Amino acid sequence: MQEITEDATLKTSQLAEEFEEVPETQTVLTKLIRHPARPWHDPVTSYKCPRKVKELYTVVKNVKKAHQCHEFGETQEFSDDVEYLLEGIQFVNKTGTRCLSVLSLATKCMAPSFRIYIRAHGTAPKIFSALMDAPTEPNLALCTALLLFILSQDRLTIDLDARSLSLMLQLLETDPEDVDLEVMSQSSSEDGDALSSRVQVSKNREKVIQLCEQMKLNGHAKHLSLDKINTGNLAMETLLSLSSRKAGEWFKEDIRTLGGLDHIVDTVKMCVTYFDPQEPLQHREDAQLDRIRKIDQCLRVLENVTYMNGDNQAYLLSYKESTLVLSCVRMLRACRVSIPHHPLLCTPARNQAIPLSNLEGVGAALLSCLLSLLKVLLNLTHESSLGCQLVGSHPGLLDCALLCILQMPQYMPLEQRFDLLVLSLGLLINLMENCKDNREKFIFAQTVRSFDSQNDCEEVSAVEAFVEVFMDRVEAARQSEEQADALLSTPEEKQQQAEKQNTQEKNQDMGTTTPQSVQTDDLEDTLMKALQKAGKNMEHSIIGAYIAILLGCTIQNNEDFTSILKSHMPQENFTVMVEVLKKFYNFVNLTGVVGNTGIKSIQRVISVLERS
Repeated sequence: MQEITEDATLKTSQLAEEFEEVPETQTVLTKLIRHPARPWHDPVTSYKCPRKVKELYTVVKNVKKAHQCHEFGETQEFSDDVEYLLEGIQFVNKTGTRCLSVLSLATKCMAPSFRIYIRAHGTAPKIFSALMDAPTEPNLALCTALLLFILSQDRLTIDLDARSLSLMLQLLETDPEDVDLEVMSQSSSEDGDALSSRVQVSKNREKVIQLCEQMKLNGHAKHLSLDKINTGNLAMETLLSLSSRKAGEWFKEDIRTLGGLDHIVDTVKMCVTYFDPQEPLQHREDAQLDRIRKIDQCLRVLENVTYMNGDNQAYLLSYKESTLVLSCVRMLRACRVSIPHHPLLCTPARNQAIPLSNLEGVGAALLSCLLSLLKVLLNLTHESSLGCQLVGSHPGLLDCALLCILQMPQYMPLEQRFDLLVLSLGLLINLMENCKDNREKFIFAQTVRSFDSQNDCEEVSAVEAFVEVFMDRVEAARQSEEQADALLSTPEEKQQQAEKQNTQEKNQDMGTTTPQSVQTDDLEDTLMKALQKAGKNMEHSIIGAYIAILLGCTIQNNEDFTSILKSHMPQENFTVMVEVLKKFYNFVNLTGVVGNTGIKSIQRVISVLERS
């Protein structure tokens, strides 16, 4: 005990001697304030500690901040995961291992940060280069199609090269029907026991459905049916997501040279054969709804890849003796016959501002398919004499196009009526502008009046029916314009505003105030009503201008047709048409909503009408 006490006393004395060696003034930090040379700069404050206080010390330079450390750690984690999973999907591994690695990649790609990393480091081509043999293994093909589908939902995070596009097109040609699990287990006998293989295939499929369900919850692929997920459907959804109007020209070129357009057109032809263009669609089979949706999907892809692309347009017009045009005309006639007889179209949704994408059932699918058909035909006839001749020569096409303008809008929701009219009129304008035979067919065609006229079932000439619609639109535009002006400036409104102002002044004198929010609400209501009237006025004016362009293209270079059109016009002249077209020309010239070709066409029609 005495030794312990002596040791403690000795250590205490040594510590005291160490503290005595350092003066007390050196243990205190020194504060230094450095005043700047310019008076508008802030002074710099620093603290200094004498080196003798602590002889051994470490200076750490370039210390990273917390978010930098987090980003570095996340990047390193992504790099390790990609390297590990890339090793797992190589063809030297077993099929089960490769499927699990692909599903793990798909799961990680659900996170936007991981997809951004893949794009930044160019990893996508490496992944799909290792999976080029996936179409030969049904289970691996399904997992690969899922990975492509997930990456395609975010356009900025995937870079496809020619090999990757070729893989996607091979997956697209996979049998769309579900592959029996027993067959898949036999094809993967290299994994060992068939029972374990079957269990693994079932687990992989459940994982695919789970990820697709999660994507639907995130707002992607809303129309994807979870109970009918297969390789072909996922590949088609991927192609639909990638083939937008923003897709590069190389994509539109490769999809043609690699046979993608061939497969899509063949799919459309196969599905259209199930529909009779003369009998209404029966609504007893769900398979018909699936075929309509598949046709709609394929048509949207074709519409995207043919937009402003003359090579694809010419290729599709000549492919298998214009089989695409035949299929589109047949389906267009089937839609015209079936849509009026479908009970879903009698719901109140038809008269409400509900987007077509929010409606379900066969009726909504037919209407969506009708719009897609018109878009494809519009692209195929754009500045193409051959396309106009091929499309216009098919029996029944002109009647369908006329009815799409005169009768079909009554079955459309309000949100899509304007789209249907513009697309149908645009198609007819193309047909009349570039083909003499189509003009003759139109000028002597017989049809019914518009659905909103008094005698809508009466059969009249197409020229008379369109002149009536034109005059109705011009009058509706004039009334909408007057109503919009009346909302903003009327004597009654000015008097009401004066009365409100007097009431407010009296209330202020009495010590009370009128809530300002009431005045703001009244102003907002007035502005909203004026904007709605202005929007209606613009729609009526555009439809009227399109009809004027159509009729002007029909009578060009033909005095007999000009006389027929004049006989149906008020005062037998084209003054109203010229006035409407000049207003429309000023609008498009100011906003640039149409290209130079469209502006020249409007100018040419104005010249034709003024000379007639």
